[in-house]
Amino acid sequence: MHARRVALSLVALVLGVFAPAARAAEIGVVGDITWGQSEADIDREVALIEESGARWVRANVNWRWLEPDGKGKIDSTVLAQYDYAIDKARAAGLEVLMPVADAVPYWASSDPGKYEDGSGKRVWNIYYPPAQMSDFAEFTRFVVEHYRAKGVHAYEIWNEPNTPWFWAPGPNAAQYAQMLKASYPVVKSADPSATVVMGGLSKSDFNYLADVYRAGGGPYFDAVGVHPYTFGEDPGLTSNGAGAGQDRGRLSVDVFPAIEEIKATMDAFGDSDKQVWITEFGYSTTSQDGGVTPEQQADYLVRAYRYVEQFPWVHSMFAYQIRNSPFEHDADDYEGQFGLTTVGWQPKPALDALEAYAAQQATHSLGELFARLAQREA
Repeated sequence: MHARRVALSLVALVLGVFAPAARAAEIGVVGDITWGQSEADIDREVALIEESGARWVRANVNWRWLEPDGKGKIDSTVLAQYDYAIDKARAAGLEVLMPVADAVPYWASSDPGKYEDGSGKRVWNIYYPPAQMSDFAEFTRFVVEHYRAKGVHAYEIWNEPNTPWFWAPGPNAAQYAQMLKASYPVVKSADPSATVVMGGLSKSDFNYLADVYRAGGGPYFDAVGVHPYTFGEDPGLTSNGAGAGQDRGRLSVDVFPAIEEIKATMDAFGDSDKQVWITEFGYSTTSQDGGVTPEQQADYLVRAYRYVEQFPWVHSMFAYQIRNSPFEHDADDYEGQFGLTTVGWQPKPALDALEAYAAQQATHSLGELFARLAQREA
């Protein structure tokens, strides 16, 4: 443990002595280790995540990349890249949440406008849902059977299906419920111990969640995923709905505390025993709209983790993301500046803040363990 980490641990120990014990959500981060990065970058990123004190990494598999040319035709090169990343993460002691998500291959797509041009190039909208949900289910079966042996036991079914960016031509809760119904049984068959997380909803979209329940999707997930981004607003800010389609009698989907509306919806449909996984949240340090200063990013990050300590039904929180998107090259825009470091690994204050918070929570956990041992011996 280097000097910086020792200092953070000492600060956290002092804070832990005086701070009240709370049930904290498990700390996770979204990584880019399965985004086609070099092995050197994967090694560096896994080491950084381990050092941060995070317990979990969110690392997706991309259907379009892994099964591009037909059902059952797995790209061995892509699979080897994924395996390298997951093996490194597991060797570092990290738990893995694996979204099966992001893009539908040409052969499986329901895009009515897809075509091949004269050169054989395939042209399609990769975010149209599959024409046959059974194709997605069989791919998911392969993923779970393959990664169960590597210690992966948590899977997220798709990503932000309530947005047109990930579900073309627009959100359709009934279609998404069919995806859950097709994939949940095969996950459980391949790995009975696996946790199936409903694809993280963009913002706390409790109306979409209710529609999934109404479409019969409730029995086909073990937890609800949510992405409570606030576009740079303080995570403690609260307000009721005011925009088009929002309920003025409930919290706005745009505020962080609206995760309570997600839980209220789950309770209303009889799922009070299930938990919420915050599979993405974060604050961009862009100077453009929606951005915060690096110091605010650090403050808001920890305040969000502290906010959910009052809710034992929040299982985990995954900070988006461990470094700025490698595809954005540190561009000063909203999508390009969510990292706790730059693309070139220069740390922002948020990285120190996460380390200190994680160390403090570890201190609390150790204190609780000592207390239980003392009670046992009394």
